[in-house]
This record gives sequence, C-alpha cells and structure tokens, in this order.
Amino acid sequence: MNIVGLHGFWGEPSEFDQLQQALGGSTSWYPNLFEEGPLDPSHSFSDWTVNFLSLLQQRFGGEKVQLVGYSQGARLALHAALQEPKRFDHVWLLSAHPGQLNEAARSDRQKWIQNWRQKFETEDWETLVQDWNSQDVFVGSARLTKPKVPRSLLKMALENWSLLQHRFHGNDLKSLKVPTTWVYGALDKKFLAVKDELQGQDVAGRFWVLEDAGHRLLTDAPEILAQGLKERT
Repeated sequence: MNIVGLHGFWGEPSEFDQLQQALGGSTSWYPNLFEEGPLDPSHSFSDWTVNFLSLLQQRFGGEKVQLVGYSQGARLALHAALQEPKRFDHVWLLSAHPGQLNEAARSDRQKWIQNWRQKFETEDWETLVQDWNSQDVFVGSARLTKPKVPRSLLKMALENWSLLQHRFHGNDLKSLKVPTTWVYGALDKKFLAVKDELQGQDVAGRFWVLEDAGHRLLTDAPEILAQGLKERT
C-alpha cells in the first residue's frame, strides 16, 4: 500500500507519525509543505498541483497511491485528485472545507485572513501559538506545539492556499472520479456543519464521522483512520 499524506496549515510531516505506525509496512511519503521548495506556499494551487503530480511520478512511477489530506492539506489533495484522478486509489479528506462560499462568507473569510496576517506579523511566537490553538475549531482536540517555520511562508499560505483561491467549483465536487472519503470528528461542531452542507449538495464520496475526535483527526484517532485505509486497500 502506497500512502501519501499532506499535513495542515502550520503543520509538519510528523503529524502522520501515529498513523504511519498504525499502518505498519506501507510505502509512504509525507512532504513538508512549509519547507522552501516546489511544494511550499509561495506556489498557487495550480502551480503547486503541477509540482506535486510531477514529484509523485518521480517517487511512485505509475503506481497508484492512497492520498490523505488533513484540513488545508485536504484542499491541496482535492486539487490534485481533480487534476489527475487516475493517480489515486482512494482520497481521504480529513476535516476538509472545500470553500464554496457565498458573498457574505467570503467577506468574513477575508477579514479572518487579514486578522491572522497581522498576528503573524506582530505577535511573539508563544502568544501566536497560544492564540492559534485557542480557536473554537480545535475544541475537543489536543493542543499541539507548532513547528518553527518562516512567518513569510505562513502568511503566504493564508493567501495562496486560502478558501478564496480554490480552482474548483461545486459541480466538480459532485463528479469526483476517484473513490473519496470525507472524514470529520464528532466533536468538531464547526466542520460537522460543513459536512452537512456538502451532503446536502450531493457531493460525491462517502462521509465518515469519528466519535470522540475533534478537528485534529491525525492525532485524535490515528488507529481508527489506519483501519479505514487498510480496509480500502
């Protein structure tokens, strides 16, 4: 089984350690998206997707992979799966928000981005980590330490990989050409509402809610996720 994992905003490959341990002897690749290079957030969704698919070919040749994307990594995974679905056996979208927003929601999101850009520019590191972890979306999940990465990359990710910059539309999500599972935590009330909205729009794929888990599914329920991946092999 080939596994490729894309971590979330301000994350790192080690977020997948527990999942990889539970999976056992799989061939895996967990790139660091906040390390300067072809997969960093200086690239738009479109350019990132081209770079990612090229690196995927280099690493796995013509072999298919199971693609696991968490939060922001799930949005990146969606772009790759829509661009070249034949490369993937299965796509797992953990705590995913595809970002099909109305005008009011887009305005709110832009204000959210501006607020966090200012925090990344002005707050000391400890305060910044505390403020990030204190968001309502993380209720029910463990508070994680955050890796020391360049603030410039974090600010670019807020802009270039924002919900406002997606290069797909609602109809694309209704006709996904690869088996897809959308996974949400039962304690993640904000994203459970996203799940309900997606199901109401007849988005393609299976929806899976994990009990006793919040937004950070990779650390909240790695063994359950690993079992799901094994069953879909």
